[in-house]
Amino acid sequence: MNKKKMILLFLFAFILSSCVKQHEQNEVKYFTSKHEALQYGMNEVRGEVIDQWTMENETFIFYKEIDDGGVSVSSISHSSEGYYWFNGIASMICHQCYFQYTSEYQNTIPIIAGKIENPNVKSVEVENAAGHAQTLNVQKGYYIEWNTKLGANYKVTKELQ
Repeated sequence: MNKKKMILLFLFAFILSSCVKQHEQNEVKYFTSKHEALQYGMNEVRGEVIDQWTMENETFIFYKEIDDGGVSVSSISHSSEGYYWFNGIASMICHQCYFQYTSEYQNTIPIIAGKIENPNVKSVEVENAAGHAQTLNVQKGYYIEWNTKLGANYKVTKELQ
């Protein structure tokens, strides 16, 4: 076999193996319950659940990543084949933040979240620029408001014990 054919054969094999690897990475794993999908997802991201919120056929998961201490949001969706984990946003260090999460079904959820250093705090009062105040529960050192109407310009005004 001449050199050209060998090179072409090698390139073809390389491209084919890349396609197989890409297909394996994008393969969806289905589960019979939401709980199984959640356990799978937490094992995949090495995370600890802080809060969950459900809208339509999706459950949104706010979690802390064990490796880097950052927080993230992912979701569990349901189809006729079962429940499955959908990787969300990259881990971020979030002391006080506003972000939007777009799910696999293209639901965009505005979220505010933040970390509270004092372990005795059970809830926080937050207020936006228009003066609208709201009390949020603190779970595992974090507060979160799903589908918030407060917007990006908010501040924590009180920590309640």
